[in-house]
Amino acid sequence: MKSLVAFLLLMTTISAWGYVSTTKVEVCTIPLPVTSHIVINRLVFNTKHIYLKVKGETFGTPFTAKGSYFGGDAFLYSEDIFFKRYKGEGEECFSVHHRQLDLEENFEKRLHCIAKKMTVPQKKTSSERLWYPVFDYHFLKNNCGSMANYIVECAEGRILKKINYSIGDKVEDDHPAKIMSTYDSSENGISSTYGEICQIARDECEEEFPESSYQADLHENQ
Repeated sequence: MKSLVAFLLLMTTISAWGYVSTTKVEVCTIPLPVTSHIVINRLVFNTKHIYLKVKGETFGTPFTAKGSYFGGDAFLYSEDIFFKRYKGEGEECFSVHHRQLDLEENFEKRLHCIAKKMTVPQKKTSSERLWYPVFDYHFLKNNCGSMANYIVECAEGRILKKINYSIGDKVEDDHPAKIMSTYDSSENGISSTYGEICQIARDECEEEFPESSYQADLHENQ
C-alpha cells in the first residue's frame, strides 16, 4: 500500500511539473573505469560515467580530447567510448522526461538529431559534415553528466534522475565553446557558446524534420 501511495504521489508531482517519462530516450551509467576491474570500480569506488542512449546509439563525453579528466577541449562521441570499450558491462539506464504536450516519437527524433549534429565526426562521415562543436570538460564541473543534461535540455527535455549526487553542473548558455567548420581554415576554430551551438543544431534539425519540432506539437495540441 505504501509503495502504491508513493507511486501515485510521484506521478502527481511529475504531472504538476508538466513532464512525463519516456524509455525511448534514456540516461545511462556504467562504473567509471578507475581500475581495470569493473566489479572493483562498482563496489569500492562507486563512481559512474553518464551518457545518453537513443535509437540504439550511445552519446557521451568521457574526458577531454587528450584523454584527461582535468580540463580542456572535449568532444561528444558516438558510440560513447567507455560504453564501447567495456561492452556496456554494468550498465544501468533510466527514463528521461519530456513535456506532456511533446509527442514521445518527436522528442526521440529531435534529441537523436541534435546529438548527431554535436558529435565529433568519424573518419567515414567526416566528409559529410560541414561543422562540429568543441566543448569544454572538467570532471568536477562540465563533466559527462553536464553534457547529457545539456543535450536533453537542448531538445526540450529533462533528466530528473540524480546520479553521483548530481547529474552534473548545468552548463550556462554563454559558456565558451568552439565550432570547427569546413568554411574556416583556422586550426583553433570559431569562437562560440553552448547556447549558440544548441540553437544551430536545433534549427538544422527542425529544417530536416519539421514535424518533430516541439512548437509544432504545441500548436497541434492547443
